[in-house]
Amino acid sequence: EAVQTNVLGTQNVITAAREALVSRVVAISTDKAASPENTMGATKLLAERLISAAHVFSPGQILCGVRFGNVIGSRGSLVPVVRRQLSEGRPVTLTHPEMTRFMMTVQDAVRLVLQAGARSRGGEIFILKMPALRVKDLVQVLIDEHAGREARRPQEFPIQEIGIRPGEKIHEVLLTEEEAARTREEKDVFVLEPGRSCDGIWARPDAASGASGRSVVRCRYDSSAVPLLDKPSIRALLERAGLLEAVRERDLEAVR
Repeated sequence: EAVQTNVLGTQNVITAAREALVSRVVAISTDKAASPENTMGATKLLAERLISAAHVFSPGQILCGVRFGNVIGSRGSLVPVVRRQLSEGRPVTLTHPEMTRFMMTVQDAVRLVLQAGARSRGGEIFILKMPALRVKDLVQVLIDEHAGREARRPQEFPIQEIGIRPGEKIHEVLLTEEEAARTREEKDVFVLEPGRSCDGIWARPDAASGASGRSVVRCRYDSSAVPLLDKPSIRALLERAGLLEAVRERDLEAVR
């Protein structure tokens, strides 16, 4: 199903856009496409490569992609899962206490897609500069919020470590070392330029040289190498995403 959707589906969209004379296409990828360890990530990487190559064979069209992190609060993501476990009175499951992830809001995701469509010259992958956090800290913030609403102590809600699932990483990668060599850094995004084919026609002349006047990324970029959000900052991120009900400060003090 991953191949059908991410590989064949992407090629179908590219073909349909060409036949319908669509001027711009933005494909949505994921950080799991960087150094993939599972089938879903590998198929997303193939989808990125299809998009990056297609602009060479699509005169008059702009095709590019965006690479998302974890969209906080989206269906199947951590926040609704933890809240469901808390509301059902079950232990909150945690894969690994040191696991870190890049996070973005739905608003961030929409803005990135629109910016990519407007700024692309063709073939790039746009990657938002996202904050990273320790998953355990996010879980604890959600437990604190739930405890405050129920006038209970956070210690009453157990956390159960269940181990890493197959194909899962402790730290998520946004850019590999190979990709960093052809990525330029702008104020709010990393722009991964298309790779070089055997005849060289994919490569941008200014991609690795910095001739564009923008700084060039020098090394692998992952969630273990950036400052992590503390718990107050995680609360602020949840509030910005509209996912944290306001809990009065005196209620929080009562359960501490």
